[in-house]
Amino acid sequence: MLRSRVIRPGIAVNEDLAALGPEAILLFERLWMLADREGRVEDRPDRIRAEAFPYWREFPVEKLLEKLVEKCFIVRYTARHCNVIVIPKFAAHQPVHAHEAKSTLPPMPRRAAKSTSSNGNARVRNVDTCRDKQRNVALSLPLPLPNTSGGVSTLRSDISTPRDSPPPNQGRTPQRKPPARESRPPVGPQETNEETRAAPAEIAYLRQSLVKLGREVGMPPPDDLIVQRVYDAGRGANAAAIHEVLKTLYHRGKFRDMRSWGFIPIVLGDCFNQHAASSCA
Repeated sequence: MLRSRVIRPGIAVNEDLAALGPEAILLFERLWMLADREGRVEDRPDRIRAEAFPYWREFPVEKLLEKLVEKCFIVRYTARHCNVIVIPKFAAHQPVHAHEAKSTLPPMPRRAAKSTSSNGNARVRNVDTCRDKQRNVALSLPLPLPNTSGGVSTLRSDISTPRDSPPPNQGRTPQRKPPARESRPPVGPQETNEETRAAPAEIAYLRQSLVKLGREVGMPPPDDLIVQRVYDAGRGANAAAIHEVLKTLYHRGKFRDMRSWGFIPIVLGDCFNQHAASSCA
């Protein structure tokens, strides 16, 4: 039975899923609607085709399921003499109603053995392989970056943010501060000016890191303002240091329920506040 589920827009820009073709994308979306609150579906291809595609009798469900398994979008396993399909990232992206019925299918075992399908072909449940792939998310970026003088250079590490404002000019009458409602809102944890603006190479590096993070959590690519705010949240750290903190926070599940890019500058600001970046890394 199909259920009402939330399909995030990030599925449209997932390159690995798009490479499998439109039929695989459609089946993957229907599996989300067939899954119970734990992301599990009984592994019965004919039953899946009958419920998800009642008007398409020739829909190649079994072939497409194997493609989804190869890319680790789903995992097929056997537990308690029951064949089950599970969507590994279901709980991270799907809000479930509190009164939805509990799952009646057995959970995925820690170690899945090789089993044989009804047609005699060996079907391997790549449980550990998919777990390792999800644990080691591909947030790595190419280390060398081009510079304007030619050759290859590393990221600048001497970028600093002024902590104290310069003293007022002598002999001038102090001006009254404008009302709070007229003050310009801060760009990030602190105001951004010409002296603290990042170099183009660092902004490009940080943008690549955020784009790859967005693919993992189902978010659209960030705009220029978000990239600048994330850089400012580093409080003088270079893009490579910010990237490493983002990786650590991702592996700790800090971005699992993220709904907006504005959440990242807040978390980074807490990490880098009072030179405490070492506590986050």
